[in-house]
Amino acid sequence: MEKPFKFNLVLLFCATIVGCGIRVVETTNQKSQFDFYKDYVLVKTIQRSFDDDPIFKKDISMSIYSEWTDYVSTTSHGKKLDSLVGVLAQSIKPSPVEDYEGAKPIFQKSLDYYNSKAFDKEIRKILRTPKVPL
Repeated sequence: MEKPFKFNLVLLFCATIVGCGIRVVETTNQKSQFDFYKDYVLVKTIQRSFDDDPIFKKDISMSIYSEWTDYVSTTSHGKKLDSLVGVLAQSIKPSPVEDYEGAKPIFQKSLDYYNSKAFDKEIRKILRTPKVPL
């Protein structure tokens, strides 16, 4: 009777270790996905705010982020991220200061939002929803 108890105890211990290991991998993947999603929105917002200027044809950043995010733009997550991009890009208004002749503070506003807790909250909210292909 003592042997099955030890066996069950060892089995329980192994299951706990494996379970914790899987949880660490999930957290690591989620953190990476969190960071990639944030970067994706930042790059895409800057690109859109500059009205897709031809200079962006020389930059491969969006292609890289599309690959790193497993082509998120073709999923429900991508639709939500693109919605964030649209809202942020529209919120960047031209400067009222005469010396700037209506130019927009695109990098400043994009980075301010990128570093905000509100943006982190939005990305976490997206990550909690199922990622469904479109």
